[in-house]
Amino acid sequence: MDIVVQTPRIPHSGENLHARDLITITGGKGANAAVALTRQQARPNSFTNVGADRLWPGRAGNLAGARWTPPRWGQVPDAGTGAAVLPGGA
Repeated sequence: MDIVVQTPRIPHSGENLHARDLITITGGKGANAAVALTRQQARPNSFTNVGADRLWPGRAGNLAGARWTPPRWGQVPDAGTGAAVLPGGA
């Protein structure tokens, strides 16, 4: 999952900035690559694990909307779903 925050600039090390907006996007390196391949008419095959936390529910539908659904996926009971925070420019 990608968490995109709109900031006036990329913060310096240890600096806090006020974010103007926050968007959560179903993604991650593997999912983003699979969606891109699907859009090019390829049929990617992968195994996907997600955590048993509040970040995952409902996200599978977002991937299906991008015309890709992981053929095999599981949920790891004692793990969190990975997330990346991406600062976006003004």
